[in-house]
Order: sequence, then structure tokens, then C-alpha cells
Amino acid sequence: MLNKIGSKLTYNILTVLGLTGLISAAAGVHMISGLLLNEMFTMVRMDLNTAHAVYSQSLQDVERTVRLTSERFFIGRSPDDLLTRAQEAELSRIRKAEDLDILALLSKDGRVLDRSAGRGPTAESRLEAPLFRSVILDPRVLSSTIMISHQDLERCDKELSTRATIPLIASPQTQATALRAIDSGLMLASVAPVRDASGRLQGYLFGGRLLSRDAALVDKIMRMLYKGLQRRGRDVGVVTLFQGDVRIATTLQNASGQRAVGTRGTAEALGMAPTKDSPQVERAYALGTWYITAHETIPDFEGRPLGSLFVGVLESHYTDKHRQVILIFLTVVACGMAAALLVGYWLSRLIVKPLRALTETARRLAAGDLAARARLHPGDEFGDLGAAFDGMAQNIQRNELQVKRDVERHIADSERLAMVGQLAAGIAHEINNPLGGVLVYSHLLLDDTPEDDPRRPNLKKIAQETARCRDIVRSLLDFARQGELQVEDADLHALIAQSLELARTQKSFRNIRIVKRFADSIPPIRLDRGKIQQVLLNVIFNAAEAMESEEGTIAVSTRQVQGQAAVQIRIRDTGCGMPSEVLKRVFEPFFTTKEVGKGVGLGLSVSYGIVERHSGRLRIRSRPGRGTVVSILLPVR
Repeated sequence: MLNKIGSKLTYNILTVLGLTGLISAAAGVHMISGLLLNEMFTMVRMDLNTAHAVYSQSLQDVERTVRLTSERFFIGRSPDDLLTRAQEAELSRIRKAEDLDILALLSKDGRVLDRSAGRGPTAESRLEAPLFRSVILDPRVLSSTIMISHQDLERCDKELSTRATIPLIASPQTQATALRAIDSGLMLASVAPVRDASGRLQGYLFGGRLLSRDAALVDKIMRMLYKGLQRRGRDVGVVTLFQGDVRIATTLQNASGQRAVGTRGTAEALGMAPTKDSPQVERAYALGTWYITAHETIPDFEGRPLGSLFVGVLESHYTDKHRQVILIFLTVVACGMAAALLVGYWLSRLIVKPLRALTETARRLAAGDLAARARLHPGDEFGDLGAAFDGMAQNIQRNELQVKRDVERHIADSERLAMVGQLAAGIAHEINNPLGGVLVYSHLLLDDTPEDDPRRPNLKKIAQETARCRDIVRSLLDFARQGELQVEDADLHALIAQSLELARTQKSFRNIRIVKRFADSIPPIRLDRGKIQQVLLNVIFNAAEAMESEEGTIAVSTRQVQGQAAVQIRIRDTGCGMPSEVLKRVFEPFFTTKEVGKGVGLGLSVSYGIVERHSGRLRIRSRPGRGTVVSILLPVR
């Protein structure tokens, strides 16, 4: 049984720790996965913010170059000087130094007056982009991303129109289209008015950087964000400029290792129209690979969407990091669970050890070894339990010894009573007949003796004392005889009430108040009515004699004993009580504290025997000056 308790305790502790560890691990994995995913999304958003800043800075660089050139290069020069070869060469030098694709002078109505690229004759053609029309209507420095048409590119530089022409390449999971190529392009453009020394408008300076096939911008963003980080020979990050859904500049490479310019983005990735303030972060499929991407719309100066700026990270890079973090976390959890399981096992053994000691001690006590003790170390609950257990064992041992002494004394008393009974029976039988003869002849002599005969008082005294001896002999015979009980169902309350009524007729009860406290629902009891009434009267008369010549109270109560099939009768008086030395001998035959002639000391002895024969108990408690309580316990059968 102990092994089962120990095994169950160990199993339950280990099960609770194991389940707690598993639940914690599952919750931790879920939480870590969510945190890592949120961290990845946040990182991609931050990458997009960085890419936006680089993109915006490139546009500001174009604007700064155009504005400063328009102010410093032409200030104080006449319009005729605008077409000189020296000025044309200077513009070409500035264009190359500032890494611009276009730096051209426009007339006041938007016609190209000079090509800084230096190829072919100067053509007076009007540019049709909305940016130029807006500046002509309101001369000012204006910069924006623009969609420049193929015709405008040809008017500025035919090589740029060729560069902007991008054939479309079929891409997986993209929408079907009838287009085979795009020939317009996105450009970072800036236009600034050109004025003479007096501030009169002379024309406009137009500068721009064509984004189509421009690897420099996306590579710059790529280096800044991912610093050449790769996974299995492939760049972890990707930066792309979309014109519509077509990649016009990208770091993404196709299967042959070439930049995937001309491929198209998926409909899911380009279905939203995010802005800088609300970038779209999602999983995106690009040329057979999944990325976690963020993108925002590239608008023109009037807010019309022209394309998108995309940044992304390989999803497999996230899964690698996720797998690594989860593996580390699970390793830590496993180590923690192993340590917890070991501690749990040790604790279960620590708990079982005192239980084993208590169980072994209980077995020894049950086997009769009353000197067995657990002797657990104090200081905790088990120590307190062990101390209480040892105290209980000590009390059991003490009570056992006391019970043994009581039983031995009871046996000795019973043997003594039996011997006295046998002796009394023998004496009674031997002297009963002679006493009867003496009593008869004494009465005959009294009958024959005149009233005035001086011998008559002596004869009367002989007759009285002989009668008293006869009563003593009868008491001895009643004490010695163990006749059959005449048991029947009896109403205990009615029997007590009848006995009290008989007692009230005695002169000694004149100053005594009798109080009855009977319990409700006392069942009928099988008993010998005459014998129990004899016991009741004996106890009641003894109580009255204890209060002789004094006012007092005799209280008689009954109750059904809880947990036992028994009824208790308690008779309590307010008499003088008894000292302990007298109380120890009250059931001894012929022991009495009454005056000579008022008792022979057999009443309580006979009553004790009657109650014992009913399988009951008769107990007396008394203290000098505090009265006496007699308790009679009778079984309900």
C-alpha cells in the first residue's frame, strides 16, 4: 500500500510538472512565433521606411542640382549666351558629375533648347509631361516622380527612350496581359525657372534621373539594409521599383542570375494601394520564392499613383531564425523540465519517507508493540504530524496500561465478590434454619409472657435482633443467587416515574425536590422491571439519605447516547458527597458508611450486579460537598 501511495504521489507530481512543461512549451512556442513574426513585420516596415528615405533623398539631390545650377550658372547671362557650346559643355559636365540622365534647358513654353547629352542637333520640341505644364503656368521649383513618355524621352535623348523600353517577361501567378513591352519610364525629375540678372524669366532648367533599369538606386538601398547578407548563396533581401506591376529596377534575380527586370508582380501583392503612412506588409510570391514584403505607392506631384517601392526578406530566413529560436527555447524548457522532474521526484521521495515511517509505526502499534514511535524530525508539517502521532501512541500505551490495571482490579473485585457470594451463600444456608427456629421460639415466648413480666423487653429485643439477622441472611442470599432475569419490553420513563412515586411516600423525602428531565423518543428497552426498579430505588434512597435533615434536590434525567445503541439514566443529588477513599469501595459487599442498623452494605453491590447482568454499566462520580452523580447505562435491544 505504501509503495502504491509513493508511486501515485511520484506519478502525480511528475505528471503535473510534465503537463505544465508541455503547456508552457506550447504557449511559449506560440508566443515566440507571434513575436518573431511581428518582429519580422516591424523590421520590414522599418526597411521600407529606410528605402523611402533613400528614394526621397535621391529626388532631393536632383532638385538641389537643378535649383543651384539654374541660379548660379545662368545668372547675369544674356539669352543669346544660352546656346553657346561652352555653356552646353558645362551643362554636360554638371550632368555627369551629379549622375543625372537629363539636364536640359527649356524655353518658356516648354520646348527643348539644348541637350546636355551632346548627341545630335538641338530639337525644339515641347515636353508633354504634366510637371512641365504646371511649372509653365506657375514658375517655381517643382520636383516629383513623373511618368515620362517615350516621345518626351526621345526629345531629350534617344538612348534614354531605348533604355526605358522594357519587354515583359512571363511570370508565375500574374494576371494575363496583351502588352508585350512598356516604353515609358519613371523618372526623378525637377524643373526650376531660369532668370536673368534683372529677374526676368528666360526659360526653365529640367533635370532628371531615369529609374528604368537603374540598378544604382536599388543596389544602394540593398547595401544599406542588408549589407550583403545571404542565405545559401542567395541575397536575403530584395528591393524593387515597380512601374504598374512591372519590375523596372530590382535586385531580384531570375534562374539565370540576371536581374528580373521586365517580370511582373502578383495580383495579390499589388492589389492594395498602400501609402507611406500605411504600408502593406504581407507574404508575397516572387519568381518561385516566398518573401515577407512591405511596399508603398510612388505618387506624382498631384498624388496620382505611378508605381510602387518594394522591400522584402526571404521567408526562409525568417523560418531559419524561427527554427533556431524555437530550438533554443525548447532546449531550455527541456532542461528546465528535466530539472523540475528531478526535483519533483526528490520531493515525492521526501514526502513518502515520513509516510513510510508513520505507516511502519502504525503497523507495529497494530501488532501490539505499544512502545513503537515514528520519531520524525520536527520543524515542518510532517514533524508536527509525527509528534502528534507519537503523542497518540503514548496516550494509547498509557490508556492500555490503565485499562489493564482497571481490568485486573475489576477481575480481582469480581473474584472477591464471587468468593464473598459463595461464603455468604454457605453461611446463609448454615444459619438460616437455626435463625428461623430462634425467631419462632422467641415469638412463642413473647406470646406466653405477660405484658408486665420484666423478662418481656429482653425477649422482644431477642426477637428484633433475630429478625434483623434474618434480613441480613436474606440479603446475602439475594446477593449470592444469580437467578434468571425476567426481561420484557418496558417504558423506561414510566418505570422511573413509578419508582419516584414510591420514594415520595417515605418520610425522608419531605424536604427534597425531585426534578425530572426526560429525553424525547426513548425507545422501549428489554429489561427485568423488578430488578431495575430495585436498582433505581436503592440509588434514590441513598441520595435521600445523603441529604437527611436538609433541603435538597434529586435530578433524574435520561438521554439516548449518540453513536451507541444505549440509554443513560443520570441521578444527581445535592448531598454531602463522598471522598475518593470511600468512592473506591462503594461496590464492595458489606461496606457502608451508615450507622449500625441502617444498612448492611449490600445495596450498591447488588445493584451493580443487576446492571452488569443487563449488559449495562453503573458508574458513580462524587466529591465532598458537591453531591453525587450516579450514571446507569442500559443497552437498547
